Amino acid sequence: MKKITLSLLLLVVMIIGLTGCSNTEINKASSKSTKEEIKGNYDVFESIKKVEATQSYEEINSIMGFEGKDITSESANGWKKYEWAITEDTSLNAIIYESSKNVSYEIEYPEEMIKNKKADFSDVKEFKSKINSADGLKYEDFVKTIGCEGTLDKKSSSSISYSWVNADGGILHASFNIKTGKCTIFNGVY
Repeated sequence: MKKITLSLLLLVVMIIGLTGCSNTEINKASSKSTKEEIKGNYDVFESIKKVEATQSYEEINSIMGFEGKDITSESANGWKKYEWAITEDTSLNAIIYESSKNVSYEIEYPEEMIKNKKADFSDVKEFKSKINSADGLKYEDFVKTIGCEGTLDKKSSSSISYSWVNADGGILHASFNIKTGKCTIFNGVY
């Protein structure tokens, strides 16, 4: 099994090197250590794409391929928080609201995993005036201005959020309304 995993990892690295994939894709692929087994059906970045805001705990377990751990705080009232630890330093977390049965998802990962040389935050200051304009800002506007795709890292029934990390370690987070597609909030250290 380890020989197959190592062989597949080497093949992925060779393909990435030959095809010139983006820095983000390289970091995501190289984050899978040969010593560290990935738990479940997906890596952390694929896991959030597979789940929906109306799924039950049991449905999420089925999708992930293993049971999530209840990490609900004692002060929780009307909701439960679960964690699906995929690797030692990555996980999918879900808050399931008991009354509405809606779920809010977030992935945790080291920011280094999504660092991208193409991410340019030099024109982000212009976003402040555009976000409240009639047209607003959409995800496509962020991608065009920053120069690369963001990493989906939060998801709920009303919004989705992406993050970008540039070569210097600057980070930008942005949330978008699902119905309108417009950015509702963005922040970061850039």
